[in-house]
Amino acid sequence: EPLSFREIGPRKAFLIICEDGVRVEEIELGSQREYRILNWKVGVDVQEGELSGRLKELSQQQRVFFRVVLEGMVREGRLLHLQLQEMPPNVEVVDRTLDLSRIKADPLLEAFYRVVKERGEGEIWDRVLVRGLSLLGHED
Repeated sequence: EPLSFREIGPRKAFLIICEDGVRVEEIELGSQREYRILNWKVGVDVQEGELSGRLKELSQQQRVFFRVVLEGMVREGRLLHLQLQEMPPNVEVVDRTLDLSRIKADPLLEAFYRVVKERGEGEIWDRVLVRGLSLLGHED
C-alpha cells in the first residue's frame, strides 16, 4: 500500500522464478487506497465560488487521498484560508494563490499588478506577476 504522496502510481511486485534458468515477471498489485495530486488554477479549472463544493466532493471519496494544488488569483484570500482549514483528513490543499485584496491595499503592489496586466495575459505573465509580487514583499 502507498503510505504518502511520494508513492503515487500503480503498485507492482516482481516474481522471480528459478526453473530452467532465471525468469522475472512483473505483477500488477493495484492498491486499496490511492494518492492523487490535482493542480487547479482558480478562474480556469475551478471558479472561486465553487471551490469549497468541489473540495467537499473530493472528500466524499474516502478511499482516495487528494493533494490539491491551488494557483491563480482570488478576490478574498482570508475567506479561502478559512474554508481550507475545515478540510477532512483525506484532502490536503496547497495554497499558492495570490490574494487580490491584499494587493489592492498596497499602492506599490497595485501599480505593479496593473502594469503587468496591461502588458499581457498568459502563463508567462502570471509567473512574472507571482515572482515580482514576492520580490516586492507580498507573501501569503
